[in-house]
Amino acid sequence: MGQISRDIGVRFTTGSPILMTHKIDPDVDEARVSLLQDLLASGFVQRFTVVGGVRRADFDHPRKNLTGDPYFTDGSRLVLFLSETSVPLDHVEVLE
Repeated sequence: MGQISRDIGVRFTTGSPILMTHKIDPDVDEARVSLLQDLLASGFVQRFTVVGGVRRADFDHPRKNLTGDPYFTDGSRLVLFLSETSVPLDHVEVLE
């Protein structure tokens, strides 16, 4: 289980011992799709689906992460089942 975001820069903060942190792309759903595409291209995804997660955060009313960066999301979560052997793309199962 994990969370993904795409880093788009750095910024200074007193909340970090090294006085800097990453700044994220506010469209976290786009990062989720990009991760899926990369993993499908790797050939080791057996099946996947998207399930409900957190509540939606619209572009006009974004949430903020722990360091204050705004983000928006449809609230869905990607669930992946990986294989130890290569799976051809046309054999990847999309679960309902």
